[in-house]
Amino acid sequence: MKAHVVALALCLGSLGFSETQLVYPWVTNNSQFKSQLIIVNPTSEDALVLLEAQRADGTIESVERTVGAFQQLVESTETLFATLGEGAGYAVTLSSEVDGLQGAMVVAGTGSASGDSPAQANPLPMGQGSMNLLFSFLPIPDDPVAASAPVVVNAGDQLAQVEFFGFQDGERFVSDTIVDLNPGQPFAALTSSLFPDLAGNVFVVASSDQPLLGMAFIFNNQREPSMAPAQAIQEVPGGLDPSGSTYSFSTDVWEGIIQNSCAVSSCHGNGAVSGGMNLDRDNMLQNTVNVVSSQDSSRFRINPGNAEESYLYRKIDPNLSHSGAAMPRNAPSLSSAELEIIRTWINEGAQDN
Repeated sequence: MKAHVVALALCLGSLGFSETQLVYPWVTNNSQFKSQLIIVNPTSEDALVLLEAQRADGTIESVERTVGAFQQLVESTETLFATLGEGAGYAVTLSSEVDGLQGAMVVAGTGSASGDSPAQANPLPMGQGSMNLLFSFLPIPDDPVAASAPVVVNAGDQLAQVEFFGFQDGERFVSDTIVDLNPGQPFAALTSSLFPDLAGNVFVVASSDQPLLGMAFIFNNQREPSMAPAQAIQEVPGGLDPSGSTYSFSTDVWEGIIQNSCAVSSCHGNGAVSGGMNLDRDNMLQNTVNVVSSQDSSRFRINPGNAEESYLYRKIDPNLSHSGAAMPRNAPSLSSAELEIIRTWINEGAQDN
């Protein structure tokens, strides 16, 4: 089978096929959910397409179909990917040398009273991938059957590491689930498994170092599905840390301030250890929190709960005394807003959040 897939891919490549155009994030073929995959060819030329289905475990099956000019292909996943068979859902990528192809996917729940409760969504253009995806409504109901789930697909060309952030009542929660996905590989999980301590309505952000495409699924207590595409956003929102912290170390302190003002190659970053202090993301806390200052042995570099007695803070606040040069050296002083973020973070315990 693998040899056949390789040969087919080489054949399509020799015909001048473009890069993947469309991604069907999640279709199914199992006892609870059946799917149909639809391809629409609104052009005046016949379209040869390559369809590659990939499960979260990396299992792949590829098939080819021809869709005539101004015609539509509607086929169940059961017959389309017969070798893949029943099991967990999978993402499908479509490649063709014909521009302008469109489509849809229909997922039907078989457990409802009708035995066929369909939901329809459109495939997503590969070029619309984003490093950060927002799933606007993923409720975690108090019901053993009803549920919700985010689905993400790696739309990049390299291995992607994906993290999930949940938001509820102004607080941000970081999931313990971090997944690595190959190009074209999907991942799906119940929202309740990503955030086992939450219940009720939440929104979720998936973030990665590669562009992602995604789809939100919601199921009622009859396992009837509904679907909606995730939305691209610029960055992961901050929110309030559930521990009660006003600011986070990762987003507000290090990425927002230290990375560009202190952890630079000429000072305390990228391997530089001016004053014996490396402030790279993975080193800053262990080099500063409850570590005695080399310039003032009466103070810790960062004294959790007391910014004014933290030597690092005294070096950046022009209103406090210290030994040696003020920081950042040979650069503009930090703004009052930046000082307030660092001061508050230290006073609230200098947490690794």
